[in-house]
Amino acid sequence: MKQLLLPSILTLLLFSSCGIFKKVEKSDNALPAAFADIKFGMTESMASSIRTAMEKQDQQFDFRQVYMEESPGENINYAVYYFDADDNKPLYEVIIEYPDIQSRDAAAAALLGPPNQGGEWYFEKKWEYPIKAWVFKNKLVIAALIPNTEWYEEAQKGVDDWK
Repeated sequence: MKQLLLPSILTLLLFSSCGIFKKVEKSDNALPAAFADIKFGMTESMASSIRTAMEKQDQQFDFRQVYMEESPGENINYAVYYFDADDNKPLYEVIIEYPDIQSRDAAAAALLGPPNQGGEWYFEKKWEYPIKAWVFKNKLVIAALIPNTEWYEEAQKGVDDWK
């Protein structure tokens, strides 16, 4: 019995040191690595103090505050951030423009995997909030279903097919 136990333990130690049995960490952020310092639900004031290159944009909607950031990460042209205009003004949507469709698709696949809802993505419990993502031209749009925000209201009305 001892003769089998020692080789088994050594094999297990070898595999674990090589990373074969490493625990896969669940990401707490539904955004690409270039945005690791912010997350959905973060307040407008907190996010703008962290991402100091974000610039508030003039806009025509009274239900959201819009910010834009040029070159927020490698291989990203710009990002647009949507914050709710009420209460604590949480971040609920990020639109990321990549240089081309191939870069966009690679980033989406790395973050979200293959589309699981037609050509889009929906994750109800993977992150803190339900997440819906889709692509448009060379942009990746990621939105969180946060109560009292634009997408939450639409989902409650059944206008947008979140599930």
